[in-house]
Amino acid sequence: QLFKDIEEWFSSKAAPMLSKLKPAPSNGDIEELRALQLPAELLAALRTHDGGLTMWEYTLMSASEIKATQVLPPLGARPIARDVEGGVLCIAPDRTVVSGDESGAGRKVADTFAVYLQSWRDALLSNKVEFMDEDSGFTAVV
Repeated sequence: QLFKDIEEWFSSKAAPMLSKLKPAPSNGDIEELRALQLPAELLAALRTHDGGLTMWEYTLMSASEIKATQVLPPLGARPIARDVEGGVLCIAPDRTVVSGDESGAGRKVADTFAVYLQSWRDALLSNKVEFMDEDSGFTAVV
C-alpha cells in the first residue's frame, strides 16, 4: 500500500517524477543485496522500482549502484541514496538510517528504513511537501 500511495501522489501532483522510477531489477540483484544484510523494506522498495524514487532530498540508487558502493568509515554505513549536493543516505550496521557525506560524517535521520519511507509517504499524503519541478524536486510546506 505504501508504494501505491507514493505512486498515486506522484501521478497526481508530481507526474515528471514517475519517469525517474526505474523498472524492477533482476532477482539475482535483489539476492546479492540480501547477502549484504540490507533491510527487507529497502529490498521491497527496489523490487518495486530499481532506484529513482525521490524521498525528501535523496534519490534511491539502483540495486547495481548500491552493490558498487563502499561502506563509509567510520559509520560502517552503506550508501543507498544520493542528493544533488553529494550527500548520501545510508543504512548503518544497526539498521538505522543516517545521512552523511563521502567522508563518513553523518547523523541519524530514522530508526529504520521503514520508518524513513513511511515518514515520506505520510508527508506526501498530508500535503507537507510540495513538488516544485523536475530539477528542484520537493520543498517542505510550512
